Amino acid sequence: MMMMISTVNACIVTDYSLLIDCNRGQDHGAGHPAGEVSCHQGKCISHTFGKLSSLSSNTKSSYCSCEQGLLLPFVIPLGLVYFAEYFINQGLMELLFFHNSSLSHAEQYRWYQTLYQVGVFVSRSSLRLKKFRKTWIFSLLQVVNAVFLIFAVLFQFLPSIWIVFGIILYEGLLGGAAYVNTFHFISKETESRYREFAMATSSVGDSLGIAVAGAAAFPTHSYFCSL
Repeated sequence: MMMMISTVNACIVTDYSLLIDCNRGQDHGAGHPAGEVSCHQGKCISHTFGKLSSLSSNTKSSYCSCEQGLLLPFVIPLGLVYFAEYFINQGLMELLFFHNSSLSHAEQYRWYQTLYQVGVFVSRSSLRLKKFRKTWIFSLLQVVNAVFLIFAVLFQFLPSIWIVFGIILYEGLLGGAAYVNTFHFISKETESRYREFAMATSSVGDSLGIAVAGAAAFPTHSYFCSL
């Protein structure tokens, strides 16, 4: 399912770049009668896939430059954050079970998920308070979080569930902050004609991170359960 979402997002990015170019042709014909406009909306949509070969080299290079400019500062850090985040959620969270707690296994897991969502909600709502341009910091911290919890599952050294509650809340804060700051700075730093294309391109990062995390979580979870 996650791989399908990533594939769909990639197709959307490609289609969107073609539609932008098509709409540009429509804008140039705005001063002419409707019958003389070279590219109507319906015609644009029906010929979207056929226009790839007709795009000018300047247009193609512009979109390629836009994509390359997004990769390192935004797309890769966002994908890494979501990889570590969903690796924790899908591969480790269920295994963080404390027998000395008054909560059952199912109740502990529900509280983990609740605290994670609370963290995401709070951090995604914090943009007016603080903005972070260096989103790679969240990637680094989330990876550290995932590695720490791998050792916590493997060696069972955490003495209390309250520590895990704090870590899961922190995980949600990191993920939400990475997401909201990534798209905020893309919207502010990208030219208006490329802005929507850039936003669509960057959304591939988190979808791909989630898909890869799911693929990695299956064997990891099975391995820990077999110990």
